[in-house]
This record gives sequence, structure tokens and C-alpha cells, in this order.
Amino acid sequence: MPDRNRTRRAADNMNARLAAAQSEEDFQSIGHLAREVCISVAQVVYHSERHSTDDDVKPCSTDAKPKLSAYVGVELAGQANVEARRWARASIGLADALTHNRSATRRDASMAVVAVDAIVRIAEILEGETSTISVSWEGVEAGG
Repeated sequence: MPDRNRTRRAADNMNARLAAAQSEEDFQSIGHLAREVCISVAQVVYHSERHSTDDDVKPCSTDAKPKLSAYVGVELAGQANVEARRWARASIGLADALTHNRSATRRDASMAVVAVDAIVRIAEILEGETSTISVSWEGVEAGG
């Protein structure tokens, strides 16, 4: 993925902040970093001539959610990929939701980190790349 450095830096920063986060504002700020990772991925993989949005409106450069949704819709087209599209779009929505959650918890932030990891890895798979961007699960607690 061409913008690896920016994506990796934001993902690493997101994990570092998750480990140190204590308050709702801290957890919500992880959502802002999640949004930045999604924007970076969308800017790399979305091509307006190939990936039309549901409403045929050309998204602006930072509209990650419609860009990634359009990308997934085209690259995972067909009946055989219904669940894969649903999973990818749910990951995009989960990462986006934390940005707006003023009562975010560690659990919310941890799930957003996992969702962003899924978005990056889905894009890598669809682009035919091996996974080189690793979003560490440090700070993510199972059952906590």
C-alpha cells in the first residue's frame, strides 16, 4: 500500500494511545486516529472512475467511509461476497463511530483498533499485497 508510512505511523500512535488512555476523551481521540488511518487507506485504494458511491456523489479527499464502502462494493462484488462486504463495511462503520462517541470506553476504543486492523488488511488482500502493516493488539483485552 503506497502510503504505508503514514498509515503505520497513525496505527502505531493509535495503539500507544490505547495503552495509555484513561478517560472518555482519550478513548475518543483513538477514534480520530482510526479515522486518519481509514482516510489514508481510502486515498490509496479508491479511484473515482472505478469505484462509484451509492449516491454517485464524488466524495471529498477525506471522506473515508463512502470511499471505502464504494471500494469494497466493487472489489468484493457478487453474491459470493455478500458476507465479506458486510464485514468490511461493518469494520468501516465501527472505526468511524468511535470518533463521534463522547462516552467512549476502553472497550469501544479496543474494538475500533481491531476494526481498523481489519480495514487495512482487507485493503491489502484486495490489492494483492501481503500484510505489511501490522496493527498491534497491545492494550486490547479479551473479556475486559
